[in-house]
Amino acid sequence: RRLFGAACVGAPVSTAVTHWGSDPLARGSYSFMAAGATPSDVERLRANVSDRLFFAGEACSMEFPSLAHGAYLSGVDAARQVDGVLRPVKRTQDTR
Repeated sequence: RRLFGAACVGAPVSTAVTHWGSDPLARGSYSFMAAGATPSDVERLRANVSDRLFFAGEACSMEFPSLAHGAYLSGVDAARQVDGVLRPVKRTQDTR
């Protein structure tokens, strides 16, 4: 309203409020790259463990850290890794 004026911006129709601060599992947290962190730190964080435990989420995204679509895309990547373990591709040797 300060930017466009009260005449241009009406009253909100509805609102939504998250309760992350009181959620015992989230505790209002989000990920961020700490000072001194490097891309190799993110690589280690998102590395699977023995092809049995896979990680995804905003903290595992190199391209979009701390963002919802980073979490989504890292989930897609982790799902592909799981799929690769469950259904490995048989590769033929290159005979060229």
